[in-house]
Amino acid sequence: MKNSPLLLPIESKRFDWITAVKKQPNKTLQDIYLDHRRGCINWISSKFNIWPEDSRDIFQSAVVVLYENVIADKINNKDANLRSYLIGICNNLSHAWLRREKKYGSSLPMPILVDYMYSELSDQEDRMEQFKICIRCMENLGSPCKEILTKFYFEGLSMEEIKTDMKYKNVQTVKSQKYKCMQRLKKMMIT
Repeated sequence: MKNSPLLLPIESKRFDWITAVKKQPNKTLQDIYLDHRRGCINWISSKFNIWPEDSRDIFQSAVVVLYENVIADKINNKDANLRSYLIGICNNLSHAWLRREKKYGSSLPMPILVDYMYSELSDQEDRMEQFKICIRCMENLGSPCKEILTKFYFEGLSMEEIKTDMKYKNVQTVKSQKYKCMQRLKKMMIT
């Protein structure tokens, strides 16, 4: 890992990654992404027997979830170890991915956010720029869209579970709202 003034080695108790994400999100998330990508992808692939390409998508989603949790102040333990926290998110997302894979098989719907975060660009800077755009768009998406998309794509909840959890009238309403949210997210990412 690079030793920048903002980021100390991950194992250091002095490293306040939560504050770093809040103060300099782009730089900090880029460092977290680059420093943990290989290890997390290998861990996901070996622990869950998931292809590296899918493991990469899961890891990228985990970085987005980490960011959202920091911004929403959902992290109770302010001394949480970054690596452990990120692995925990990867673990949860991998289980959700496996549940959806079992349910949908090879027709598993990939969220536009993950597709956009890892395009086939060969330049790392271009990929990171796309990643930054996704982070900003998700942050600005607002409720209920952000909540619906997170529950469906990242938590692996079914439409029925989202209907119950968010107190919608019926599943068709959830599907319609999810479609509108995806269109809104796509539009935000393009502009």
